[in-house]
Amino acid sequence: MKVFHSNSELDFWSANLSKDTLSIGFVPTMGALHLGHLKLIERACLENDYVVCSIYVNPTQFNNSEDLAKYPRDLEKDLKLLSKFPNLVVYHPSDKDIYPTDDFKEPPKIDLKGLEKVMEGANRPGHFEGVTTVVKRLFEIVRPQKAYFGLKDYQQYLIVKRLAESYFPEIEIIANEIIRSEKGLALSSRNERLSNSGLIQAARLNNYLRQVVSMSRNYSIHSALEKIIGEIELDSNISLEYLTIADAETLSDYNQLKSKAGMVFIAAWVENIRLIDNMRL
Repeated sequence: MKVFHSNSELDFWSANLSKDTLSIGFVPTMGALHLGHLKLIERACLENDYVVCSIYVNPTQFNNSEDLAKYPRDLEKDLKLLSKFPNLVVYHPSDKDIYPTDDFKEPPKIDLKGLEKVMEGANRPGHFEGVTTVVKRLFEIVRPQKAYFGLKDYQQYLIVKRLAESYFPEIEIIANEIIRSEKGLALSSRNERLSNSGLIQAARLNNYLRQVVSMSRNYSIHSALEKIIGEIELDSNISLEYLTIADAETLSDYNQLKSKAGMVFIAAWVENIRLIDNMRL
């Protein structure tokens, strides 16, 4: 494993690779690594000659300064987890490497077909502008053939795919399924901030998703959502932000007769920590 803390170090390394024969996979992260990240890296290592894993907490995608300040950071622990991957390069840049001037913070001009206006986009103003800005910069710097993303952030995955189609058609965007705890909680770096009691409470989000999926097979979408939203509102340990069913490709309102596939999405607060999850119908 190699660790680079600047663009110049990464550039020097990549300049000595034969791009004609060697492939580079890329796993962008914000650190606080967990099994979900490691599964992405394992897959990337199997499918590429080298893998670059970035660890960078991107300030432009946080619309809440307190959330940014409290985001877990432990580089030493992350590097220990990653040390088992011999063909891995860890890229840990500074803000100056990613955004040398304010011009680099300008969001890319891209038609996201409304993907950015619902769910996370509606509840976290500016979030996806920050995501597309940093991912574009990272793709420019790393120049991979393949990039790997987890499906817990499903809306982000769709938006990154659109970004790649517009700016980087040579990069293949690959998705990995959600990795869950034994109790069903979707693994997330934010889980580190939950108490043991909070982890148990947060696992109920998965149960609520499963109930919606089960009910939707026998009842209307509206009835299923209405019933489960009512149950969550009675749960004093969970503050619901949204629970919705959307088309899996467009994130528009799900129509059972017209849509090929639907998904149920949830965002909620547990112990003042915001969590998201999703599940296919």
